[in-house]
Amino acid sequence: MSKRLLLFVPEINPNSFVFFFYQGGLDSRSWSVREYAGGAPMTRYARDFPGAWTAGTVLDMAARDGAHAIPAPPVPTDDISFWTSTIDGLNQEYLGTAPPDRTAVDTKSAPTPQQPLFPILDLDELRAHSKGRKRQDMNRILTSPNSEDYVTWNVFRLLARRDAEEWWRGMLAAAEGDSGSVEGLHRSPTVSLWRREQTPPAYEAASRDRMRRSPDPRSRSRATKADPVEGVTEVDVAFESPSALVFVEAKLGADTTYDPSRHQLIRNMDCCLEAAGDRTAAVWLLAPSAASDHIYRRLVDHYRKSPDVAHQLVPHRDADTIAEMCSRLAVVTWAAALDGVTPDDDEERAVLEELRRRLPK
Repeated sequence: MSKRLLLFVPEINPNSFVFFFYQGGLDSRSWSVREYAGGAPMTRYARDFPGAWTAGTVLDMAARDGAHAIPAPPVPTDDISFWTSTIDGLNQEYLGTAPPDRTAVDTKSAPTPQQPLFPILDLDELRAHSKGRKRQDMNRILTSPNSEDYVTWNVFRLLARRDAEEWWRGMLAAAEGDSGSVEGLHRSPTVSLWRREQTPPAYEAASRDRMRRSPDPRSRSRATKADPVEGVTEVDVAFESPSALVFVEAKLGADTTYDPSRHQLIRNMDCCLEAAGDRTAAVWLLAPSAASDHIYRRLVDHYRKSPDVAHQLVPHRDADTIAEMCSRLAVVTWAAALDGVTPDDDEERAVLEELRRRLPK
């Protein structure tokens, strides 16, 4: 069987044929789909779909009634005109879908929006958010069953529809039950998602100096490049008041991800201190569980007991300041964030059901 196919599988794209390619045998998870129907091609990989899907799984799905699998001609995938036209023709022949009118549209700057495969709240507002301009991130939110951003968006859209004082009291109590009190946040704060923060200049300078002295030639080479060592940090959630600022790292999987020298928890602490100024600063993790067997839980506990370890990663900060930050570290569960939330309508009910499917019982 050809390893290049044009497939119609509703679980992959309910509206269009896609170009499917896989490497290895049928048990391989090294496969991708490339979508052309919107005019601007977009590639999704096996990791963006449920973890058990192998190439054979996809081909079995394509063999069902109502699905289709057609050998793809040996034309380079960057021939966008050819593939767009071919897929338009297949959509019209097999799905009865007329080709979109692209005569007045610049498909590179205004591709057809990806349609969600899962229930989602306030989609127009999400598309208008800065996150909506990140095509790959948006694709994961709308089509991946494992997207952390999907959970973050929908949880906080649900909370935004409710009395802020009520849900905030519950979340603050959960955080304070895990750590210490955060002065200045006892009234409901302003909430922002995916806030962008520049790396503090002092850390940038210290990191570049460390890389210059590294025995690794790749690190020394990287230190000579003009572009920033770390660049911009995207803070998943920020709670802000005139006297306090909390940055929240949202986790859906069991563990944090981090580079060998400085992971996201430390990065958020440093950026939060920079943005807070004279205000109280704190960092929380919003996670599936607060159990002690997860890396993020052990990491939080380790920094609380040994703040000097955290200070070694941000030596440009005052040691007492880092110790105070470590004392305020907290793990809040998604269940605590959603505690008491009941659906008001069918749309919210569907979203809550999807959130519960993704989050641990």
